[in-house]
Amino acid sequence: MNLSAKSIIFFLFFLLLYSSCDESSEVGLELEDQNNNLEAKYIELPLATSNIYLDSVRTDYGSLIFGQYDNPVFGKTKAIGYSQFSPEIISPDVVTTDLSIQPSDSSVLDSIKLFLSYSYVHGDEFEEQQEVSVRLIEDTLFASGIYLSSKTIPLVTNKSAIGFSRFTVNKPGDTLLTIPLTMTYGNLLLNLAKQGISSREMRESTKGIAFDPGVDNKLILGFDLSNEFSRIVLYYHNSNEDTVSNQYRLRFDSPLSKRYSNYTTDRSSSTLSAIDMKNLNEFNINDKIYWQSGSGIYPMVDLSGFTNFTDTAKNIILNKVELSMGPIDDSGKKYINPPSTAIFYFAKDDNNVNSSGIETTPVDNVILKDNAYYGQDEDPAYYAYDSLISRTYKGTSTVFFQDLAMKKYDVKKVIVFPSTPSTFNQAVIDKTKFRLKVFYSKL
Repeated sequence: MNLSAKSIIFFLFFLLLYSSCDESSEVGLELEDQNNNLEAKYIELPLATSNIYLDSVRTDYGSLIFGQYDNPVFGKTKAIGYSQFSPEIISPDVVTTDLSIQPSDSSVLDSIKLFLSYSYVHGDEFEEQQEVSVRLIEDTLFASGIYLSSKTIPLVTNKSAIGFSRFTVNKPGDTLLTIPLTMTYGNLLLNLAKQGISSREMRESTKGIAFDPGVDNKLILGFDLSNEFSRIVLYYHNSNEDTVSNQYRLRFDSPLSKRYSNYTTDRSSSTLSAIDMKNLNEFNINDKIYWQSGSGIYPMVDLSGFTNFTDTAKNIILNKVELSMGPIDDSGKKYINPPSTAIFYFAKDDNNVNSSGIETTPVDNVILKDNAYYGQDEDPAYYAYDSLISRTYKGTSTVFFQDLAMKKYDVKKVIVFPSTPSTFNQAVIDKTKFRLKVFYSKL
């Protein structure tokens, strides 16, 4: 079908929607125009839904996730964050007196601190002290690599941590975590800076660092490494100017500085303890659907209820198709939140998604916004969570379902992803609450 013909059909769908149908339409309601043989109808279809386990998620973009939380439903998860860093470079177009100054041969280190800007929190025991140890790592991170949550990089265990802090995160206005680093490590970095080494040489010499949570930590946190205040700062003075304090800064946000987080989850004491967690394993439990992308649990929605309907309902035109999930079970806790949006990826025959195809050819791998099928931007359909009233995810994807009815796609199931897969936001939904509302006109 060419673009012009598809555009005409698209216009006809929404003209019919505007003129003949809304959610209050009764089944079999006749149109007022007696010369028109179209009959406006509405049906609500239940969608069979199960859970699927995917053993890893990409974590090398977005917030750096760190910490530990024992979730009674999804299990006890530990997240270790890894990152490289490079010397700070300030654009010549920026006018500022706050400069990172290259140390000289006479420079003497006064102290070194690491700062991380908070961006995410998951958990509920905010009064409890958390711990972080900053450790060296055995292997270098590579900027061109793709890093998943299952990737493990050994920590240097025959040397002490290069930084340590105990902290809480509930202080008003506390937006930065400050971690003092050892003078030994600070002098190593100062000597590299004195040599004037390049960013690449700095990354190769230091390999990177890891943020390791304490054994009793009870929160999972996210840090925004692109924030200008997330950095390592060496405070030093020059021996011939001992009253002048200078800073030499290292940043985490260089395009060539890699970061990612490794996740491990123990489900032995959780609601899901009886499930055999093998990659791509589909399962059902307790008439509930569970969703926590960070630990690999996703809803998988079967679309056969819709295709069976369109195969048997002859001579119809879809006016509007609305998919909804929820309401979700309320956790009752302020920082145990559901994902803010839902995205639907096509499931392959082996229950996996086409990760590369999602990026390169989204029209063949993702449910898109209606207008994306007729424009240049292939944006996914984001089903927003209504936290105020219905506690549901709801969105309209009329064009996709019309194409599915016309056999343009052979999509049997879709997997529900959050917009930020690397986080631990969660939802539990009654498995009967996945539904499709179809407004259509019958010839």
